[in-house]
Amino acid sequence: MRVELSPRFKREYKKLSSENHKRTKKAIELFVKDRNHPSIRFKKIQGFDEKPDIMEISVTMDIRISLQIYPDHYYFRHIGSHKILKKP
Repeated sequence: MRVELSPRFKREYKKLSSENHKRTKKAIELFVKDRNHPSIRFKKIQGFDEKPDIMEISVTMDIRISLQIYPDHYYFRHIGSHKILKKP
């Protein structure tokens, strides 16, 4: 399945360190290969009634990615600290 990055995700990604760029790429690769891989801690973000559901994966203990899963692609919405989970 293809991955689509939102404009906001691209802007937020650019602000990360080069080490976190590597970690992000690895987390996305793991997610695409096996979204139940334990190191990315894939789960639904509670409290939002959007369809499809807004989900999250962990890049590090401090960095999260919010995304939605569509029939033909993954839509990566945001990347950043836990603050993104308030407005994913």
